[in-house]
Amino acid sequence: MGSSEEIHELLRSAHHEIFEDVSGLPIAQLCAELERYFHSLATPLQPTACLWNELESYREMVPEGICPEERELFVSQMRAALAILISAPDWPPMQGLLSWRVPQPDQQVPHHLEN
Repeated sequence: MGSSEEIHELLRSAHHEIFEDVSGLPIAQLCAELERYFHSLATPLQPTACLWNELESYREMVPEGICPEERELFVSQMRAALAILISAPDWPPMQGLLSWRVPQPDQQVPHHLEN
């Protein structure tokens, strides 16, 4: 329980944290997570990835206050992941990846360029 301001701040903080975690995923892991998400919606992979690519609705996932460079990095990662799902849905690096988990405090999220 809390005031509307406290709840808003908690949600804002969680949004930023999740955004940073997702932005730090290796591209193969991001592809695998998007594939799992589309599968959970019971939608076909390639048409859904094409739609997301065309609409660029992932731009709305960027929290307020994110600097332009972080925003563009996220957008470019999403574009790349969607392009892979459209053109190479069986890309070997994303096969068999376990579902992403939030790292424990003593762990670090792998940097996106460490593929």
